[in-house]
Amino acid sequence: MAISSLGIGSGVLTSDIIEKLKANDEKNTIDPIRDKITVTEAKEKSMELLTSLVDTLQTSVSSLGDSALYQSTSTTVTGDAATVEAIAGVSVQSFELEVTQLAKTDVVESGTFASATSLVAGGAGTMSIAVGGTTYDVDYDASDTLTDLKGYINEEMSDSLTASILQVGTDDYRLILTSKDSGVDEKIIVSDSSGGNLKNALLSEDATIQSSVITKNGTGSDVTVSGANFTINNGDGTETPLAEDIEILAGSTADEVATLFKDAINKLTSTTGVVANIITKSGEPYLYLTNTNDTADATDNDITINVSGNALTYSGFSDGQSVTHDADAESTNIQESKDAKFIYNGINIERTSNTITDLSVGITINLLKEKDSANNVTGIVNVDISQDTEEITTEMENFVTAYNEVAKQISSMTQLNDDDKTQGLFRGDNTLSSVIRTMNNIITRTDSNGNSLINFGTTSSSGTFTPSIDIDRSGVMSFNSSVFESTFNDDPTAAETLFVGGTITSYTGIESREEGTFAQLKDSIKDMLKDTGSIGGTDSGLALLLKTLQTDQDNSILRLNDRYDTMTARFVQYDGMISKINSNFSTLSAAISAANN
Repeated sequence: MAISSLGIGSGVLTSDIIEKLKANDEKNTIDPIRDKITVTEAKEKSMELLTSLVDTLQTSVSSLGDSALYQSTSTTVTGDAATVEAIAGVSVQSFELEVTQLAKTDVVESGTFASATSLVAGGAGTMSIAVGGTTYDVDYDASDTLTDLKGYINEEMSDSLTASILQVGTDDYRLILTSKDSGVDEKIIVSDSSGGNLKNALLSEDATIQSSVITKNGTGSDVTVSGANFTINNGDGTETPLAEDIEILAGSTADEVATLFKDAINKLTSTTGVVANIITKSGEPYLYLTNTNDTADATDNDITINVSGNALTYSGFSDGQSVTHDADAESTNIQESKDAKFIYNGINIERTSNTITDLSVGITINLLKEKDSANNVTGIVNVDISQDTEEITTEMENFVTAYNEVAKQISSMTQLNDDDKTQGLFRGDNTLSSVIRTMNNIITRTDSNGNSLINFGTTSSSGTFTPSIDIDRSGVMSFNSSVFESTFNDDPTAAETLFVGGTITSYTGIESREEGTFAQLKDSIKDMLKDTGSIGGTDSGLALLLKTLQTDQDNSILRLNDRYDTMTARFVQYDGMISKINSNFSTLSAAISAANN
């Protein structure tokens, strides 16, 4: 209500009086609410900062309480004969490798053709290519060229080998066959069908002989094949028996029997020059022997197998079975397939590939260089796989920093400043003070192994203990990274158990899960931040209080305005009445004055 003209009539009930009365009431009723709102808003800002700092602390705590942080490893390889990769979580270990032979693929080069369109056969037939234990048949006829044959091979054998044509010189084209995989079993043998017309330039110069299908041991009992009952004659007239008897267990499959004979024959390769492979036709295993001696035109490239006794039953060969080397064959082996050979911590090991993934779980070894004394290549690498503590140390540093920030903020909110005698907005609030107490109880707690975060450190020979984490009397946490890393590396497993937790066994033999320090801190902080927690609850309470105060302020202002609007209306009425009385009094006074005169 406008009161600017109030008091004109009376000169007594003026608007200035109303404003002074209202201002006094506002000071007594509304200003205290405004002061409370100001304090509450300041408290909310303080809590907002505290919550942000606790969130940062929780990030570090969550990371330190997660076992994934402790799975990171650091791999150090000394030497260039191999590379080593370790996945997260692999066990800490050290080992030495000496690479004595790299695995190689088999590469066969044909004889010479005048061009890529030269014909490969004088008539129809079937070309057989054995590689990796399987024989593939490729049909041809008199019209097929070298280019055609390359296409047939790649279409039929793309998973096992690749065929290409190499121009060596003028009018000199050659078919190159390369096995896809490495290993001694990947030897490539090219042969022609009986009565075939394939040109000699494509046939392997090595003599080869194939067994009949290998059979399983279905006797129901173990069988011993005497090494003397299986001999190899490589054409030089010498009969070489197997170096040891073959023990075939009851129930052995045909593939297992074939493998036993293959391994026994290959133990003699350095003496006989004969290499055994297993090939599969229609799902059935066969032994495939190759004389790899380098005297292509001599009879010592022939093979004769002599068998007797139960070797006749299980080897698949007949007694006196032989093959004569084709001296006219021109295809040559320009790179011999080999297994990788290396010494692992003193143990001789062979693999078909230079990439080794099955030696130790989570570790991949790539062999690069083999021992070559003539060129000063040792082939040796030393490998050390250790726990990578750098990330753990960094996260611990983050934790200490975040803890100190939280402690500092809570101190400023709850304590009296001795310098300027000012006190924190939450002075006397035990709820917030309990935050640090709760965390410190967990930090100083001792696990079932007698370890705690506060005694995680080193002890000198004189008995002096140096902690990696310490809290001084003023509540400031400090961190010694070098002591921490040294203590951690002494026993990474115990450290992870302290930080993350693990399985413990009671004296009665019952196993249970014990949460680690940071796992407990994570859960504790999570509870603090809930609406019912010490931090979240305080925050929620302030929000509710502020809302209530703002409502009280709005209602108080409304009541005050209503009261003084009513008062103003009455004052206007009173002012009119006084003015009328004054006017009447003036008239009466004038009349009296006139009568007296």
